[in-house]
Order: sequence, then structure tokens, then C-alpha cells
Amino acid sequence: MKGVAVCMAMGLWAIASAASAAEAPNFEFRGHKIGEDMRAAFPGGETLSLAKPGPAIALVPARRDLPLRYARLRRNIQAAFGTQIRMTPLPGRLTEALRLVDELAG
Repeated sequence: MKGVAVCMAMGLWAIASAASAAEAPNFEFRGHKIGEDMRAAFPGGETLSLAKPGPAIALVPARRDLPLRYARLRRNIQAAFGTQIRMTPLPGRLTEALRLVDELAG
């Protein structure tokens, strides 16, 4: 039985760093709000991550309503924090995946 490649079935969303050093006292509030907005956009079956001080990340199934969910989350996050959000296709090769992990960690 053949399956679908993960890079075709999943999408990766990254929300820019949840807080800068100057905003560290507000990290818990920002992290909580971003987490609430992400969980509202993705109510189940997704992997969400928010680590200090890096970006919030969501690994989500590629579904028909993904563009709508993306637009809603982007609007909420930008309105609340002026923070950028991007959707990145998952790499199909290990070297590309490692580069993406390095980029997100940096």
C-alpha cells in the first residue's frame, strides 16, 4: 500500500518570535494569547509548539480550509502583536528539512 508523502499532506506554519528580549516580561501573556489563537485555528489533530524565545510552530494537515484558517490566524496575530506569520511547505528531502529546522531555531 502506498501512502502520501508527508511533504504533500502536511503544512508548517511559523509565527515570528513570540517575544524579543525587551518584551520578555510580556512573554507569558503573548505566549498564552498566541497559543489560544493557534488552538482556535487548529482545534485538534495538529502539532503545536511554542518555545521560549523562538517562534510558535504548527504542523497541520493540508486540508481544503487551510487558506481560510491561515488568513484568520494571520489577521488575529497581526492585530494583537504586529507579528508576522508564514506558511511553509514541508521539504521533501532531509537536507532541506535540516535547513528549515536551523532557520526556525535561529
